Amino acid sequence: LAVEPPTVRLQQSDDLAHLHEAERTAGLRQRPAFAGLMGLKLEHLRASPVAASTKVRRSCEDRLVQRGMQVRAEKLRRATGSGHPLLSDVSVTIEPGELVAIVGGSGAGKTTLLEVLAGIRAPDSGVVRYDGFDIAQHGAAIRQAVGYVPQGDIIHAELPLASTLQYAARLRMPKKTDRATIDTNVGAVLDTLDLARCADLPVSALSGGQRKRASIAVELLTHPHVFFLDE
Repeated sequence: LAVEPPTVRLQQSDDLAHLHEAERTAGLRQRPAFAGLMGLKLEHLRASPVAASTKVRRSCEDRLVQRGMQVRAEKLRRATGSGHPLLSDVSVTIEPGELVAIVGGSGAGKTTLLEVLAGIRAPDSGVVRYDGFDIAQHGAAIRQAVGYVPQGDIIHAELPLASTLQYAARLRMPKKTDRATIDTNVGAVLDTLDLARCADLPVSALSGGQRKRASIAVELLTHPHVFFLDE
């Protein structure tokens, strides 16, 4: 069944432009490459430095601090096990501060493209680079700066929302992070996504839109520099 390939549209967000000016004034460390969905307040996004245990990681961090991350994909190809093409020579460059929409019909390969760009799946051929670093070679360093929210919910449905985020923070934040810092981060994310009033509700009691924002909240706990949102 022939399917039109996904269309990639790039647009500089006015909100991000204001954020960049505020960062230059305040000396903040982050410029998200992708951001914005469901009323996300861009001015509340902040980032801690990428863990630097190798020269490559330190170089990645230095570039993040200086100007954010460029994402460049070149001639990506991926096919199903039966040989049906999902991605055919897809190339795109996304500059720091750009808000990007990938538009296409059902089955066009949008999710596959996002997963390859985020390093969740490897392409059959082609390369994805973050600020010039090949994610296939330096994935451990790069993935610390990447947030990815899939189509399905990524949170436990029966726990209260705040508890869910606290458990997620303990798993995903540095091991030495103290409880007060975790609570502060969780509270800030809940405020940013307008979910503070839902903090004590079980996730199963949230609306569909609120559950999606709750999934976004899990990823925002680690302050990603690049943020992928699938629908």
